[in-house]
Amino acid sequence: MRTERRAQVALLAVVVVAAGLRFSHLAWDGLHHTHPDERYVLFVASSMRLPDRAADLLRPARSTLNPFRAPSPGGGVGAIRPYSYGHLPLYAMLAARPLASPLLRAAYPLPFDRLTLVGRGLSALYDTLTVLLVGLLARRLYDSRAAWLAAAFAALAVLHIQQSHFATVDTALTLFVTLALYFMARGNGLLAGLCAGLALGSKVSALPLLLPLAIVHIEHGGGERRVSRRLWFALAIAGLAFALTNPYALLELPLFARDIATQAALVRGRLDVAFVRQYAGTFPLWYFVAQQGRWGLGWPLMMACYAGLGWATWSAYTWRDLSAPAVPLLLWSWLTLLIVGTQFVKFPRYLLPLTPVLFVFAAGWLNRLGRLRAPLAALVLLPTALNALAFWQMYAQPHPWLAASEWIYDHLPPGTVLAVERGDDALPLDLNADGEPLRAALSYDQRPLDPYTADQDLTAFLADLAASDYLVLASNRLYGTLPRLEGRYPLAASMYRHLFAGDLGFEFERAFSRYPALFGLPLVDDTFTRPGLTPPPGLDVSAWHLGYADESFTVYDHPLVLVFRNQAHLSAAEMQAIVVADG
Repeated sequence: MRTERRAQVALLAVVVVAAGLRFSHLAWDGLHHTHPDERYVLFVASSMRLPDRAADLLRPARSTLNPFRAPSPGGGVGAIRPYSYGHLPLYAMLAARPLASPLLRAAYPLPFDRLTLVGRGLSALYDTLTVLLVGLLARRLYDSRAAWLAAAFAALAVLHIQQSHFATVDTALTLFVTLALYFMARGNGLLAGLCAGLALGSKVSALPLLLPLAIVHIEHGGGERRVSRRLWFALAIAGLAFALTNPYALLELPLFARDIATQAALVRGRLDVAFVRQYAGTFPLWYFVAQQGRWGLGWPLMMACYAGLGWATWSAYTWRDLSAPAVPLLLWSWLTLLIVGTQFVKFPRYLLPLTPVLFVFAAGWLNRLGRLRAPLAALVLLPTALNALAFWQMYAQPHPWLAASEWIYDHLPPGTVLAVERGDDALPLDLNADGEPLRAALSYDQRPLDPYTADQDLTAFLADLAASDYLVLASNRLYGTLPRLEGRYPLAASMYRHLFAGDLGFEFERAFSRYPALFGLPLVDDTFTRPGLTPPPGLDVSAWHLGYADESFTVYDHPLVLVFRNQAHLSAAEMQAIVVADG
């Protein structure tokens, strides 16, 4: 009894730690909304409200709660807009906004800023609850010692900490997937169906969850297996939960189907969109695992997770019992790895709904190792905790885009010509200094350059570059991808190589960054080796490089900003001769 009580206290302490890591630093970007997906979700949410007339609730073309349409100022038919995420997180923000706004209004007078904090706070809440669920799920499958260990893995996982700071749908999806699996493990198919519907209401990628739901409704008796009639009730509840949280997905079914089909084509690589070209040539599944090892989980926890999955799979195979509580979790794990792991687009967050299950299996496996349990658990837990602390402390530093913007306003006179990249955020950002607004468009002549068009019209591209006084690269979004696609963009690839080498007359001026750091040593992601570039002369690269980090892991909250000064002022023709000779 005393051991059980200590385990419960440990689980509670882990949840408190998880909350602290998630609810702090919610204004990590100075509320400049540097995450593009979050920005769009909040933009849609900010335009939604209860209709003036109740009858408009069921008139989707006019309803102001319909995310597929931008409300018309005159109350008429709303303009169609794309929205491919689930609607439940939007409605949760709208419900929480009037409760939280009075507490935030004094410090954050702008409604959009308050909505941002509400959305991020909800994400933090979703993931904190997921940590608790991971512990309960591990206790259900194994014991109380596995419960707090699995919860600790979830609490300290960097990928979960990061996603909790974004007002997106992924933490809501993960919470309801984990809750559905918890009720499946407990044999409560009806509540599992409800939570599966809520997971679908958060993101349609939860659809494979219906297969584990069906498995738990297979009855065994008399040497036969048959599907329980309760499955149809569970599916009906799932469908009702989805319909109530996503009513306009049904009322505007063609728009919903169009957006889902577009996203399906995108993730399968059938749509050629610039921001997913980074995944050209990446290996199925291994890319996810490598990113988890380097950044999202850390190598010790990642290896424990997949060792636990292998152990749990072998154990289930030897049992040959489809009614075992671990079976729906295993089925979900392998379905996710098979479906998500093999698709073209490989954002690390796509495996977020899988990692809670992996934490459970990792804890279960470690718990079965006898005398090796404690030392091996410590070998996994200690570096994971240090990694979490390093990442969490990073948020206390200024966002690099803010630091770079302040430097530009302070050091570059008005009228300076700044070349920025189209397809990335243009710096400087609009700021307020001592109550005075600083507007980039009024202070500087910004020249947007599109490197993707350089191979079609190199002369025009280099003319704008030659006319600029400075070049500001807000992140590695473009230079991290285009040189890797040299067969498709030979001139753009050549341009970046010569730019970084200083051959185009631009000298490296300043870099702005913030990195996770352990004992003062930054844990730096390498943005240069993968695209085959050498760091610009003068950039200090003496740090602990852990390899390439997925663009989506760094660009939103800790990008590397590079500023180049046009020192030699070469003409466009001189630059072109250099680029073409090599390209």
